[in-house]
Amino acid sequence: MPISAFAGKNEIMEPISKNTVKHGGTYNGNPICAIVALETLKGVDEKGALTQAYNISNEIMEIITFEAKQNNINCIVQGLGPMFQVLFTDRKEITNYRHLFDVDSLKFGLFRDTLLENGIHINSSYSACWFVSTVHTEDDVNIAKKAINEGMNKIKR
Repeated sequence: MPISAFAGKNEIMEPISKNTVKHGGTYNGNPICAIVALETLKGVDEKGALTQAYNISNEIMEIITFEAKQNNINCIVQGLGPMFQVLFTDRKEITNYRHLFDVDSLKFGLFRDTLLENGIHINSSYSACWFVSTVHTEDDVNIAKKAINEGMNKIKR
């Protein structure tokens, strides 16, 4: 669900809160988005939830890196915690947007399609991030591991 927030100095924000200055936005005050955000924050606040998301994410990143190496596929897995990218490229690192021109979008497409066939949905853009949530479990890792293995095998062919 879409949500965002903005903040500023009191003298700038006060006229907006008093409704003397108009601030428009597509999802301003959307009650469904607000409820989803509140429930998400409650889940994140549960003891160990973020640690679990980080652990699951790190495990998936390690699986992707391992499977790429096993299949002699040049691949960069980069990110922090539950948000990361998988980039098929001969580069050793991606440090700016120009480097994305060297990413193999055809390999990514084949990989993504294979993951989807195996029940794993990732963004269709080769440069987009993967996201692991606080509700992903080891069962999800096992499903992902099988799909990643099959995806890397298809790329290798």
